[in-house]
Amino acid sequence: MGAIAVLGAAGAVGAAIVRCLHADACPVIAVTRRPHLAFSEGVEVRAADLDQPESLIPAFAGASAVVLVPGVFLSVRALPALQANGVARVLAFSSHNLSVPEAGEAYQPVAQAEDAVRQSGLAWTVLRPTLIYGHPELAAGAALIRLARRIPVMVTPGLGRARQQPVFFGDLARVAAWAIRADAAVGRVIPVGGPEIIRLSGLYAAASRAAGGTGVVVPAPLALIRLAASCLGPRFPLGPAQIARVSADKHVKEQVELPEDVRPRVGVEEGFRRLAKSLP
Repeated sequence: MGAIAVLGAAGAVGAAIVRCLHADACPVIAVTRRPHLAFSEGVEVRAADLDQPESLIPAFAGASAVVLVPGVFLSVRALPALQANGVARVLAFSSHNLSVPEAGEAYQPVAQAEDAVRQSGLAWTVLRPTLIYGHPELAAGAALIRLARRIPVMVTPGLGRARQQPVFFGDLARVAAWAIRADAAVGRVIPVGGPEIIRLSGLYAAASRAAGGTGVVVPAPLALIRLAASCLGPRFPLGPAQIARVSADKHVKEQVELPEDVRPRVGVEEGFRRLAKSLP
C-alpha cells in the first residue's frame, strides 16, 4: 500500500491515527485546515478544507488510501476528490447511534452518507464508534470532568441504568489504523466500543472520582428533564433526540473480532483519569 492520507489530522482522533500509522512506518499525509501544527518528522502535511471541496483534490494526490475522520455526514463531500485521484481505499467514521432504535430521524443524514460511501465504488470500511472520550477536544467526556469539578454530586438524566460502552480516543485510532490497511476490514461496517460495558450512573461516578469528587450520583427523572427542556428551550443542554435516547442502551451488541494488539484496552476509570490530568 502507498501513502495513507488522513483528513482531519489536527483533531484528537485524526492526530492519534497519524501517530499510529507513522509508528508502523506507513507513509502518511496529514490533511488539515491547520497545516502550521507540528507533526512527527517524516509526516507530509497538506492544507485542505471540506468546505472547499476543490482543495481536496491536490491534498489527496498520490494517496492510495484515505481516512476520513470528520463524521461521515460531513466527510461524504470528499468522495469526488478520492475518485478523481484514483484512491483505492477509504475509511469513514459514522455513529453507533445508527444501531440504537431510539435514534430516529435525527440520524437519517448519517445513514444516507454511509450509503454513499458504500456505493462509491471504492474499497470501503465504515467504523461506528460508541461515545468517544479521553481528550480535551472531545466534548462529552471533558464536559463531565469539568462538571464534576464544580459540583459534589453528579446528576444523571433519567435513572442512569442505560448501559454504555465508551471508547478511548487512542484505542479508536489504533482500530482505524488497522482497518485502513486490513483486507479483512474491506466492505464492513465495524462497531467499536471500549473494553467495558458500564451503566450511565457508573460513567458519571467514574468522571466524578477522576475529578477528585465523591463519586456520588443521583438520578433526575425523565419527566423533570423534559419539563426543564420545555422551559429552557434551546438553552437546555440536551435536545429532544438526546432526551429520547437517555434510557437506551448504547453498547455494541455484536462485537467484531479484532487482532489482539488492536482491541480497545483502556477502561473507563483509567480513561477518565488520563483525561482529568490533561484538562487544566
